[in-house]
Amino acid sequence: MLGTALLSASLAGCAGAPAVDPAAQVAATVPPPSVLPEQAQQIRDEVAGRLQAARGGTNPSLLEQAAVGPAADLELLRAQVDGPQPDAETLDPPAAAVLVAPRTGTWPRWFVAVTDPSTDDELPSLELYDSDDVRSPYRLWGRMTLLPGAVLPAFPDAGRGAVALADGTGPDRVPQDGDDEQSDEDELLGVLAELSGRYASVLADGDASTAAAEFEPDAFVEGVLARAGAEQAAVAGVAETTVTHTPYGDDDVLYAVEGADGDVLAVTAVQTVTTMTVLPGAGVLQPDAEVRAAAGIEETDGTLTTRSVAALAFVVPAESGAIRLVAVGEGLVSAEAS
Repeated sequence: MLGTALLSASLAGCAGAPAVDPAAQVAATVPPPSVLPEQAQQIRDEVAGRLQAARGGTNPSLLEQAAVGPAADLELLRAQVDGPQPDAETLDPPAAAVLVAPRTGTWPRWFVAVTDPSTDDELPSLELYDSDDVRSPYRLWGRMTLLPGAVLPAFPDAGRGAVALADGTGPDRVPQDGDDEQSDEDELLGVLAELSGRYASVLADGDASTAAAEFEPDAFVEGVLARAGAEQAAVAGVAETTVTHTPYGDDDVLYAVEGADGDVLAVTAVQTVTTMTVLPGAGVLQPDAEVRAAAGIEETDGTLTTRSVAALAFVVPAESGAIRLVAVGEGLVSAEAS
C-alpha cells in the first residue's frame, strides 16, 4: 500500500527457538490509528461542548481549544457579529457513519468523521479534527457539506486505520525534479502537492486555467465565477473590483489519506479576497447585511475588502482521471472598510 513501509525481520535459527508468526511481526511494525471510534465520538462531543460554552459567553477562551483553521475563522466572525448566545441551540454532533483515522505513531494527528443525515432532506457533513501535539486537544479544523451524489473512497475498518499521505503540512514526501523513474506513489504525491493552489487557479479563471483539465467540472466553481461576475457588474461605474483566490493562509495546507482501492481523500482550503475601491466622485458602496455586520459600516466611499474561506474535500483517483470535489464548507470570515 502506498505510503507505508512494512518492515520485516529474520531471526537466526537456533535449536529449540519458538516459531515466529510473520504476520504478527508485520502487525507490530504498523502504527495504530490516530483514534478509535469510541475516542472519536468522545472528542467530537467534547469539541461541541467547548464550542457551546464559547458561543454562550460562559467561557469565550474555550474557542481556542475548540476550533482551528477555517472553523476558527468562521467562529471568530460569528462571535464578533452575534456576540454571546446564551440561548444557542445545543451542539450535539450526529453519529458518524464513516470514520477515517490515519495510522500514525507521531504528531500532528487528525481524523475525519462523516455524519449520518438526521433528516431525509439534510446532507451529511465531513468534519476534520486535528491535534498539534500530545499536549494539545483535538480541535475542529473544518466542517464541509457533502455534495449531492458525492462518492468517497472505501476505507479500511476504523479500528485498523488507513495510510496517511499528508498531515496538514503538505505531502509527507514530494518527488524530486529530475528523477529518471517515478513510482506510482511519487506521481500521486506530485498530484497532491500544491493542490489548493491549482484549484484556486480554476476558481479564478475557470476553463481558461491551466489546471482546469485536472479537475472534474463542479457547481462550486460555477457558483464562485457567477458570483464574482454579478458582484462586479453590480458596482460597475462606482467601484473597481479585484478578486484573488489563494491557498488558505498562503500555505499548502493539506490532509490526505489513501483508501482501500488506492483513491485518496484530500482535504485542503482556499481563501478569497475581494477588494472594491470606489472611483473618485462616483458615489458610495452599500454592501449586503452580512458584510455590513462584519465590517461595522452601512456604506463606504473608500475601499471595502472582504475575505472568505472554503474548506474543500477532493477525491484524487489512484489511476489516471480527473480530481473531483466531494465536499465544501465556505463562509465569510472578515470584512473591512477603509
